[in-house]
Amino acid sequence: MKRWKQFPLRTRLTLLYMALLFFSVSIIGGYSYWNVRNLLMENKMADLRARAKPIIAHWIMGHPAAYWQHHTLDSLAGFLARDLTSRETAALVLNTRGEVLASGKRLPEEPNAPPPDPQYTSRALAGENEISYRDTVAGQTVLVLLIPLRPAPGSQTVLGAAQLSTSLQAENRILFTHGMMILVVAVLVLLMGAELGFALISSNLRYLKQMARTCQVIAAGDLSRRVPLPAARDEIGMLARSFNHMVKRLEQLLASQRRFVANAAHELRTPLTALQGSLEVLMRGAQEDPATVARLTRSMHIQVQRLIGLCEHLLDLSRLENSRNVRKQPVDLEAFFREFLDQVRLLVGK
Repeated sequence: MKRWKQFPLRTRLTLLYMALLFFSVSIIGGYSYWNVRNLLMENKMADLRARAKPIIAHWIMGHPAAYWQHHTLDSLAGFLARDLTSRETAALVLNTRGEVLASGKRLPEEPNAPPPDPQYTSRALAGENEISYRDTVAGQTVLVLLIPLRPAPGSQTVLGAAQLSTSLQAENRILFTHGMMILVVAVLVLLMGAELGFALISSNLRYLKQMARTCQVIAAGDLSRRVPLPAARDEIGMLARSFNHMVKRLEQLLASQRRFVANAAHELRTPLTALQGSLEVLMRGAQEDPATVARLTRSMHIQVQRLIGLCEHLLDLSRLENSRNVRKQPVDLEAFFREFLDQVRLLVGK
């Protein structure tokens, strides 16, 4: 997991997209292959049943029910097996114990029949229809179909079973061709999907790269830079707008801080200048005059109080930057300007 997280985001998203695409293509391709295979097998079984039905009806159901009370399948098994056999189909006739009564193979070019499988023949002799399975004969895959032999349609009596087998070579070629076509299409879809997915992911992530570069520029001191907003109003667009809003707010806070420092320096300069003037007057010998000393001492006390008040105001301004609750109170402008004029007269008197 740690190594996975070390890959770039674009690579991880592309790999996840490829995995999902591969899974989807595999499901669709497998489902298509399975459907075609079932369709071919059903058509093959339907063809075997269609060819066997009139032959079985002629040799088995063509006799009245009373006939089978005195006869067994042994006398007709050879004829039935021979008529069911062709150049593509091998036929065996089985008795009620699953033993082979007759084989229809007479010519060398006719296919060989696989030996009966007791697992399936017992089910057919029990009266179960539609039994089919695949087997191997001389290295070739064959389809085996078991048909219960009844004296009449719907009869509960089973005289035996007919085993029909035919080669699946043609169907296997069709399935191989279909499988190769699915594989080629899957590879093309994966390649095209990978290229398209990589392009789409790269296109959407370029705004994140621009944000990273903008962060570097902002860290260098240029707060005027902004991220270009994408046209789509998706998550990346929301992130870009939020990022621009954050940078704008940061720029405003830094500008407010600069104004705060400039105002503080300006406000502190006046009382400090007044204190400096009063001290210089005292240093030049004014301490010999008690009246002057008293006046300057009162002035310096006023300036010190003003400095304390300015410090409190600065602290209040600092709190206001971090709080929305502002407490307002009226200001006496007459008293403010009276104090201001006293300071001006002190400086002028200097």
